[in-house]
Amino acid sequence: TSSLLFKSLDWVKDQQSETKSRRHDVILVKLIRDVERSLRDKILAKNLEIIYDIDLNLSVFIDSELIRSVLRNILTNAIKFSDKKNSKIEIFTEQDENANIVLHIKDFGIGLNSVELKKILNLDYHDSRQGSAGEKGTGMGLKLVQELLLSHGSLLQVHSVLNQGSDFYFRLP
Repeated sequence: TSSLLFKSLDWVKDQQSETKSRRHDVILVKLIRDVERSLRDKILAKNLEIIYDIDLNLSVFIDSELIRSVLRNILTNAIKFSDKKNSKIEIFTEQDENANIVLHIKDFGIGLNSVELKKILNLDYHDSRQGSAGEKGTGMGLKLVQELLLSHGSLLQVHSVLNQGSDFYFRLP
């Protein structure tokens, strides 16, 4: 798995240097729901509710495959670190001052303290935390997310409170 993730990171860097754009208009909620369907077993295993607050016609100009990987990684983490049965994950958008869309994926799980938060956002840091049900990871998912978002001119941002949950968000055109 680690080898696959490192190869994926290398691929992302190669893609950034290509001049050919793979961006096109995508209905955001359709893309997110497609990712949610691919994670349905994990969502059902924790009896989580996914709550959307997104305009059904909202279109973004993105490389849908790259953003699909971003969504899959962030949503997988939200599921992994949701510690309460019958909890929820909120997915919502807002518009920033530059008319970009800010997409939030917010869980109500175990959250992060300030030290852990700084570590996970450091591209040189490599470690993995167990999920609320003992799920294991590689510690590479958020690195991949950061690389993919950088290729879109965006940054991964996080607001988290220990034992209250995390809000991962980023901007899209």
